Amino acid sequence: MVDTNSIQPNTVTVLIGPNSSGKSRLLRKLCASCLQSGDSVLAIAPTIFDRFREMPVSGLKFYGARQGRPAAANVFRSALSRAVDKPKIVKNLTQALKYTKFEPVVGIRLLDVSIDNYMAGSDYLDPNMRESLKSMLFKWQNQYGSDGVVKVSLDSYSFEELDAISFAEMSRYENHLKKTKAVSKIEYYLYRGRDQIPLLEACSGEICFITTIAFIATRIERRSVIAIDEPETSLHPTWQKDYVETLLDLFHHHEPRILISTHSPIIISGAEAARGNISVYEMDDEIPTPFKHMHLSLEEMYDRLFGLITPKNHYLSQRAVSMINALDAGDRTLAQIIAELEEFRRKSYDESQKLVITRLEAIARQLESIKKG
Repeated sequence: MVDTNSIQPNTVTVLIGPNSSGKSRLLRKLCASCLQSGDSVLAIAPTIFDRFREMPVSGLKFYGARQGRPAAANVFRSALSRAVDKPKIVKNLTQALKYTKFEPVVGIRLLDVSIDNYMAGSDYLDPNMRESLKSMLFKWQNQYGSDGVVKVSLDSYSFEELDAISFAEMSRYENHLKKTKAVSKIEYYLYRGRDQIPLLEACSGEICFITTIAFIATRIERRSVIAIDEPETSLHPTWQKDYVETLLDLFHHHEPRILISTHSPIIISGAEAARGNISVYEMDDEIPTPFKHMHLSLEEMYDRLFGLITPKNHYLSQRAVSMINALDAGDRTLAQIIAELEEFRRKSYDESQKLVITRLEAIARQLESIKKG
């Protein structure tokens, strides 16, 4: 039974199954129930075809692909703007960058800085804010010119780095700076080796992973529900394997309740190594059934969940040996063996594999013939 009562702090509930099995609809239903109970719910959807569209907006904190790439920049800016006040956000950003093989460094660039424009158009601001921004603009122009880049090292706490990270606060006031034409734009950069990469030119999987961590870090409350629909979208298999463990490592102190809807057996396989209480449910016709995933290979999961036999399948090889041994020992009949091999043939899409199955059938028939003398 999967309901709000079964979703406890520091637990991970995974719903897995093929399309139209009902996993995303159940995810949405669980989120709606949690919202009705007054819980904090963070909904994340890396795919544009998510099920959160029909959810009530009140109380829901949503980040998803349908918001477009500008939303990724907004999430990143929000995390960076709070970095000075919230060290844990800095730590989470650092871990996300390192995990995606970037340096723990962020570049910030103010384009077309104009203090004259700012002074002429900022009368509407609170006097203290107006003076604070003016001071930062003067400091920026003196140190970096009209369009220089400041590199902020997130895992260094030297005086120079603390001074540099103070400029991250300017991202908090980006709308004001644009409105007064003090800057035309603020750009953000990531670093890999000697390469400086504009944030939105990183690959989709990298942006998705980094900004998902940033979104959670800036929105999470104690015992928040974190609901993620198809997190495997655009993610490298290695990142899928470590996905659950990474979430728990970064946010376990908040005691989150994590709900995941997925097609990926890799996410389930990786979850076995994670700390915390992991429950996996196979979805079929809207009904969740506990899925005994422990110690199953990926190939076995693909077969059991999706009826798919992959090429060069070690699981098929093991099953073949087991079937032939069972036939030889008299534990199974030839008809049973042929029926199971035909089922494997139906699930397979690789012609060379189908040929192997045909040969296995021939071996089974030959063995049966030898037994009969």
